[in-house]
Amino acid sequence: MSAEDSSAIRLSPLEPLACAVEPDIPAPWSHTADTVRAWVENESACDSFSLWLVSLDNPAPDELMACWGLSAEAVSDWTLTGRGRDRLFQRALREGIAVGTAAAPQTQVLAGAPGAHVVYHLHPESLQRRRWWLVTLARSGQAYRPEELRSIELMARQWQAVFNRPAERGMHRLLIGADDRLIHADPATRRTLGRSGVSSGELCRTLSAVREQRWPEVGDGRPLDMTITIGKVPHWVALRRNRAAALREAAHWHAQLRPLEGANTLPAVEELADLRVARALAAIHDGFATAINLDAIAESAGLSPHHFHRLFTTVVGVSPKRYTTLKRMQAARWLLRTTRAPIGSIGVGVGYATAAHFASAFKGVVGVTPGEYRLGSG
Repeated sequence: MSAEDSSAIRLSPLEPLACAVEPDIPAPWSHTADTVRAWVENESACDSFSLWLVSLDNPAPDELMACWGLSAEAVSDWTLTGRGRDRLFQRALREGIAVGTAAAPQTQVLAGAPGAHVVYHLHPESLQRRRWWLVTLARSGQAYRPEELRSIELMARQWQAVFNRPAERGMHRLLIGADDRLIHADPATRRTLGRSGVSSGELCRTLSAVREQRWPEVGDGRPLDMTITIGKVPHWVALRRNRAAALREAAHWHAQLRPLEGANTLPAVEELADLRVARALAAIHDGFATAINLDAIAESAGLSPHHFHRLFTTVVGVSPKRYTTLKRMQAARWLLRTTRAPIGSIGVGVGYATAAHFASAFKGVVGVTPGEYRLGSG
């Protein structure tokens, strides 16, 4: 995003996953499926493809990060029993890479049509936990050339590096399965959890409880966000559910964690006893970038504006109006740190009518102007 781009950033409600600062390596957790496919096919033409972060002991469909050219039935079969009779997979386990020609479907369930040329690349994420990065490609016609095999290996290792070393300073990343188990966390996240005394299971359960209370029905690809405490530090968490295959059990969650620092940050609010306030929080997070109507949120909660204000303030610790302002400032701080977008564009994007209104509100909360903040966070 260039400094010359004067169009307002539109957050819907917030696109932390799409806007995150990443190297120029499209990955399924931060780019669209079409972008990932175009990049892969530019590296090596293929009719079918799959990328997994797979457990060797008990593989599951939600460990599939991206695929095309494979049926949901093939994915389900491979995770249940097919890997045991997948000869290329067994060879890749021994040698790291396996190249061959697909035999009958019952023996090559991830390899495309019989007769296709197939490549499997497999390398470990964790030997102790027996989790591996697996890439498969298949195509009819020309066999894979040596330079393509090298490119395929580098693709897999680049995805591993991008996930484990996020380009955005201070940001951590997790993949959470359909059953709320941890699939994988980058090393910095594991260190953060270890220092805070919070287990990965506790974190996954907290995220699930808050998510299900505020957004009981949510579609794939929709960004959600919340603020929780990890140890004693408030963290902004951005979530998105991805699904590479058309299976209920193939859904997994991509989570990004960012510690909140400084004064006047958004308060951490987790699972609540009052469902009305929980749903009001979800409405504010969904709509803060627009001219949000707090009276309408109160009405949807079945409360008068006065009673809503009092209940929300008692439960959350700040008023609904103050919470909305802090939410906007949270988004603005992040955009100022991680993009070169014009300051006025950011202000309009987080819900302010004019750049002057945004600058005044920002200084009132943060204590410095947006420009000073951007310079100080460089």
